[in-house]
Amino acid sequence: MHPIVYWLAVALLAALATFASESVAATDCKIDTDETDKFTKVRTLVTRRNSLESFWGDSSKDKQKDIYVAAYYKDGSKALQIGLWFTNYVERMPPDYELRNTLVIPKESRLLVMMADDSIVTLHSVNPVNAGSRATRTTGRVSVDTGATIYYPLDDDLITALTSQDATKIRVEAAETHYDFKIHEKSLGDIGNAIQCLQANL
Repeated sequence: MHPIVYWLAVALLAALATFASESVAATDCKIDTDETDKFTKVRTLVTRRNSLESFWGDSSKDKQKDIYVAAYYKDGSKALQIGLWFTNYVERMPPDYELRNTLVIPKESRLLVMMADDSIVTLHSVNPVNAGSRATRTTGRVSVDTGATIYYPLDDDLITALTSQDATKIRVEAAETHYDFKIHEKSLGDIGNAIQCLQANL
């Protein structure tokens, strides 16, 4: 092959590889909210929420749970947005008092993220959560659903730690308990991707 033809082919392959990489990055980076308040001029930016578990969550016959992640920006501050969702199936309709305060996460509660090298990245919640549940009668059973969204502030060191490698497991600490999640293999890079997507759109 003539040297000029060879180097043209190499350049073309490199350009195609770059284009493919940018196309994948653009596909992975989706923004759900990008709004600027007309009065305060404060901008709010939120990436698409992605489930870190399999499509149907960590499911069994009587229980389902799932965890969602997005990156959040408002008025100069960045945070990791974690959404929790639990569904329990029971035989009877619970009384109202059993549906109150079923998910309590105090302010400054920890979010522990295990990375691919088994190191732990620790974040602290900025907002307290005191969520109740909703009970709905379905065919033969009662579905008890509980959901909450928690925000964990991000600084430069946390951003570097969370984007330098994949995350494998998450522990959300709550009042007198904690919730552990093993991240689905298809979602190992979702935390880092969400943060990088946010950064790219600021």
